[in-house]
Amino acid sequence: MAEAKSWRVCSSGVTHQNIEGEVIAIHIARGTYHSLTGAAAVVWSRIESAPLDAASLAAGFENAPADAEDRVRGILSHLEEQDLIEAGDPEPDASHDAVAWEEPVVESFDDMQDLLLADPIHDVDERGWPSLAPAHDDGK
Repeated sequence: MAEAKSWRVCSSGVTHQNIEGEVIAIHIARGTYHSLTGAAAVVWSRIESAPLDAASLAAGFENAPADAEDRVRGILSHLEEQDLIEAGDPEPDASHDAVAWEEPVVESFDDMQDLLLADPIHDVDERGWPSLAPAHDDGK
């Protein structure tokens, strides 16, 4: 039987902060940001501490639904698609207190992509940051 894949937060290109139970993660190179709440925020916080697999993550919830492991796998899959997490070496001794299951929510946004990807020195108009200069017209 194949060993379960363990996950960790990407070590470069991703910055994140937990603000009152909501994790905000920004992928610097893509210019996208993500909001994780409920069980999704708990999953993020736990893989930030130590690489864990979906079964271990799901087992860390009290009153979790029967499909908790599948739902955790869905969260991990989305985070991997967004290049926010990567495979890591499992730490079998990593333990956490069980927490109550709250509906996981992961929202991904690209509405500030131009601003997040802009060079604050060269891509601004005469007013300075955060006023972006008009896009160069390449004739298309």
